[in-house]
Amino acid sequence: MRFAYSQVENLNEAEMCVYNYIVKNLKHILNLSVRELADEVHVSTATVMRFCKKM
Repeated sequence: MRFAYSQVENLNEAEMCVYNYIVKNLKHILNLSVRELADEVHVSTATVMRFCKKM
């Protein structure tokens, strides 16, 4: 999975945590729901959704 630099540079701190977790755990996240991913990263589900919309 590749993300464009222009997308990544627009992420806030919490969304950057989601990004870093996804990059480091790509195989693991494929089976997670939004809520499970948010729990793993210690952010809100809204943060995960905003990340998805931005990416």
